[in-house]
Amino acid sequence: MPIPTYISERLLTDAPQNATAWERRDFDEAFAAARAVTDDAARTRAYRSVQTTLRDRGGLALWAHPEWLNAVSRSLRGVKEAPPNTVDWARFDTVWLD
Repeated sequence: MPIPTYISERLLTDAPQNATAWERRDFDEAFAAARAVTDDAARTRAYRSVQTTLRDRGGLALWAHPEWLNAVSRSLRGVKEAPPNTVDWARFDTVWLD
């Protein structure tokens, strides 16, 4: 998922999947301003600033999202099938190891 889509859907104050409930109108405004930049280099700098704010002050407890995270274990239980990028996808809070 492209970074602008991820931020729009999961990290803005009114995002439909704002799992961390992080509310920062100044962040929302900085992101909107970054999206409006047409020059590639300037937009990259603006997104870097937005992402730095997320890293330093955001509600996520991880530094990045890989394209896919795959693991296998015979003792893993509770995994349920779900479409990628949905609320039920990658629900590691519902799995356990025997």
